[in-house]
Amino acid sequence: MIPTLCDASAMLAPIRPDRLERPVFAAAVAIDPQAVAVFGGTSADEAVTRYGELRLMACSVAAAIDAATAPGTPVAVALPASAGCLAALLAALAAGRPCVPLDPSFPADRNRMIMNHAGVGLLVTDRASRDRSPALAALAQAAGAAVILIDDL
Repeated sequence: MIPTLCDASAMLAPIRPDRLERPVFAAAVAIDPQAVAVFGGTSADEAVTRYGELRLMACSVAAAIDAATAPGTPVAVALPASAGCLAALLAALAAGRPCVPLDPSFPADRNRMIMNHAGVGLLVTDRASRDRSPALAALAQAAGAAVILIDDL
């Protein structure tokens, strides 16, 4: 049996165990949760992220997504390439939501068009990205979307 990404001990809110049974990732977590999953990041603290840490991050974000949106609601992810971004993308899968990647450096009109076209109901970002591009969170909120800062989870 392939282990699931989110189990009861790793969740903040109930998530069905079958929601992220991706064989490669779930098996890697089960085999060695201390193995390095991600190298790099924006700070020395993010230099190495282990599979177990990535799973916990993804489950935390997935629980927040579940709490903030209805099933099937598209989720925009506006994060730099990092463990946090990977966790947010995995979280959208775990929460059963379509994922819409956004680049905060794109012009505001382009991001507005993407969010409106996709019907985004939630923006997942972090404080640094929000502060660098405050228009992005404002656009999401103007469109009726909630905003989750992964730093707060």
